[in-house]
Amino acid sequence: MRFYNRKGKLYLETYEGTKRVRKSLGVDDTPDNRALMYVKLGGQVDGGKIERERRAKFQQIKNAHSTSTLMSPIKVSSVVDKFLEMTLSLKPTTQRTMRAHMRRVLELLGNPTYIESINKESVLNFYIALAGRGFSRTHTRSLISCLKNFLDFSMTMDYIQANPFFKRRIQTPKPMGKQPLSPTEVSQVLELCKGDTIMRIYLTIAFLTGARVGEILALRRGDIDLERGTIRIERTISEYGEILTPKTDSSNRTISIPASLQNALKAYITQNGIQDALFPNPPGRRLNLRKQWHRLLEQCGITKRRLYCTRHTFASMMLSYGGNLLHTSATLGHNNAQITLSAYAAYIPNPQASFAPLENISLGAYQ
Repeated sequence: MRFYNRKGKLYLETYEGTKRVRKSLGVDDTPDNRALMYVKLGGQVDGGKIERERRAKFQQIKNAHSTSTLMSPIKVSSVVDKFLEMTLSLKPTTQRTMRAHMRRVLELLGNPTYIESINKESVLNFYIALAGRGFSRTHTRSLISCLKNFLDFSMTMDYIQANPFFKRRIQTPKPMGKQPLSPTEVSQVLELCKGDTIMRIYLTIAFLTGARVGEILALRRGDIDLERGTIRIERTISEYGEILTPKTDSSNRTISIPASLQNALKAYITQNGIQDALFPNPPGRRLNLRKQWHRLLEQCGITKRRLYCTRHTFASMMLSYGGNLLHTSATLGHNNAQITLSAYAAYIPNPQASFAPLENISLGAYQ
């Protein structure tokens, strides 16, 4: 658990299962109140499984680290292994991302052999190399955060005597934005992929539901109710073929689909004799449709963009043509409509203000 100050009030950050929870404790932030709340909530908070496991793992690693080890040079690879042990209680996808980020960080540091050789000059060279890669703002921040956490861990474990990390601002490329397709472009793309049955049904589902790539590729025959006109989304598949739960609790949902998609799914299922999985994902990975997607865009004369833009296309078309915000948000699997509004407000029509509904109100006579 962690206490923190917010406008003079004491707040608590902890975990309930795998979910991070932040809440006000309703008292002023003073040393006495912190001590009181720690005693009062300590037993309850320590019951969190994830936090308890991570704390135990950290203590185990620190106990295993002896003073004698500090007398000889410590290899970066061994420190990285210890650092990544702290992620073992997290999802496999998160662990894999952490490992990939750590490999990239070491590459940008110049692949040092010993932990003691990482100094402020190394960190400066890290920033210089990072600035030259042209990574997105999000990825850049993730790598900087990974370096900071790694050096903080090394300092806490006494692998280094001083933390060389410092912050430096880096110019990153301007985000490309949502880049949704227009209805005309959607029709062009679907017309061009008539000969590719799998690609066509994938894009039809994607454009007409806004579901994420992994959610669509994980669909099974039992998830589709053609009589009621619904699709149940309760799993996703990672790039490594792992069947996982959807991104958030709200992503676990049942969505209504238009008649055109019902007909397309019925034909696809019947013609291909689908009994279980809707898409032929290869063992150990999921179906990769990026090449076909980029080829279709090129043939249509459309600027190259991510396959994920089908989700933005659905949301922008729904809202641009007067679709209900709450229904669109629920279909996308957002936690609330505010998330949808903040992401797609630009696509909601903004007609001139009209006072017509107010003209029918009788105000009586004014002298």
